Amino acid sequence: MSPGVCDLTLIDLPGIARVPVNGQPQDIGSQIKRMIMKYTEKQETINMVVCPCNTDIATTEALKMAQEVDPDGKRTVAILTKPDLIDKGTEKRILRIVSNEVIPLRKGYIMVKCRGQQQIDDNISLEESADMERDFFQNHEHFRL
Repeated sequence: MSPGVCDLTLIDLPGIARVPVNGQPQDIGSQIKRMIMKYTEKQETINMVVCPCNTDIATTEALKMAQEVDPDGKRTVAILTKPDLIDKGTEKRILRIVSNEVIPLRKGYIMVKCRGQQQIDDNISLEESADMERDFFQNHEHFRL
């Protein structure tokens, strides 16, 4: 906090739908993309792009959209999720991404391990989940802090 610093507003935009469900319009994907672009193209926006580690980052549509509005990667940070779900043997590929060697972003990459649905169903608290995340990164052979 500081009197000389502006407030930040976090806007959680929806994921990009591919197939309309439950009565959604046929062009739901296009509608969502237009809404995303409305926010991300603003120069004062910092784009936080969520990318699962267990998919090929080069095929991540959200990262592609961020590159369109921020080609130099000055306003984009990528959040890598699901490091516990990657295939054995792909850890070095993930480390290259985190090290900013694959798709460079000035703000870089952050890796997180969030609660899974089973942990939510089991009423695992956020505090306990944070402890589990810390343990994961402290003890993982490749992703140690």
